[in-house]
Amino acid sequence: MQGMPESLLGLVENFSKLPGVGKKTAERLAIYILQSSNDDVTSLSDALLNVKQNIEVDSISHCFKENDLCINDTPDRDSNILCVVQHATDVFLMEKSGYKGHYHVLDGLISPLDGILPEDLNIANLLDVIKKYKELVVALDPTPQGDTTSLYLIDLFKNYDLEITRLARGVPIGSSLDYIDELTLAYSFEDRVKVK
Repeated sequence: MQGMPESLLGLVENFSKLPGVGKKTAERLAIYILQSSNDDVTSLSDALLNVKQNIEVDSISHCFKENDLCINDTPDRDSNILCVVQHATDVFLMEKSGYKGHYHVLDGLISPLDGILPEDLNIANLLDVIKKYKELVVALDPTPQGDTTSLYLIDLFKNYDLEITRLARGVPIGSSLDYIDELTLAYSFEDRVKVK
C-alpha cells in the first residue's frame, strides 16, 4: 500500500494471515495498534507470548494444558465419561454445553482419500485409557470423514464393557422446517427421541 511505512505493512501482512481476517480488516487492526498506547501494545504482545510459552498439549489426551494441568485433571470432572473430539479447540465448544466429563482429542478424522488413516490419529493413547471409562461419547462432525471415524471407533470398542453414544443430529432449535435440508431432516428422524 502506497504511503504506508514498511513496519506497518509488515503488521498488516501478519494480521492478514489470521483466519477470517481480510486485507481491509488487517489494515484496520494494524492502524489501531499504531494508534494504541505503548502499555496496550505491550499487554497484547505479552498475551500472545504467554499463549505460546505457557500452553502445551497433553501427551495422552492431546487436550491443551497449562502449568502441567489438563482439563481432565481437574477434580470436578466426571471420570466415568470420555468425550472424543476432533480438535483440542472443540473442547471449548463442548464446555459451553455444560458437559463435565473427560476429553480425548483425535487430532483429525479418518479420510483415506486424503491419506489419513486410523494410525495417523491419536487412537493408540485412546486404547490405553478407554478401560477406565463407562461411557464413550463420540462428538465428531457430521461429515463423511466424521461418520467414517465414528463408525471405526464404534467398531473398535464394540466388545468393550462400555456404553457408546454419539451426539444427536437434526433440526436446530429455533429454525423452521421450511429451511432444513433433506440430510439434516433424515438425521432428525434417525435420532428422534421417545417422549412417551
